[in-house]
Amino acid sequence: MSSFRNFQPAWVYLVDGAEVTGADTPENQAVYPQPDTQLPGCGFPMMRIVVLTSLITAMVRSVAVGPYSGKETGENALFRKVAEDIPRGSGVHRVAIFADRDIGPVPAAIIPTDGFFDI
Repeated sequence: MSSFRNFQPAWVYLVDGAEVTGADTPENQAVYPQPDTQLPGCGFPMMRIVVLTSLITAMVRSVAVGPYSGKETGENALFRKVAEDIPRGSGVHRVAIFADRDIGPVPAAIIPTDGFFDI
């Protein structure tokens, strides 16, 4: 019973990433090139996405899109971009983030300092 007395409302979010293909246009090929494993002209542009979704409402709060490969293109790097949309401030009692292992260690710089934050 005491655990219910100590309960604080939490904003709960899910974070997950995926690799997707895009339309084969010159603009997409320039920003999101094909992987080296594909022959030039024989594939589609590859993108990596990370999505921040509310567990309570199932609403997508933020999406980050980047190239499939290269420096700072992994799910952890894209997570830093969607983390900017995690609520902060006096109205937030707790924030809980659930992510798979591909997100990796969460950089301390994105953790709000004005409340509780669980990962």
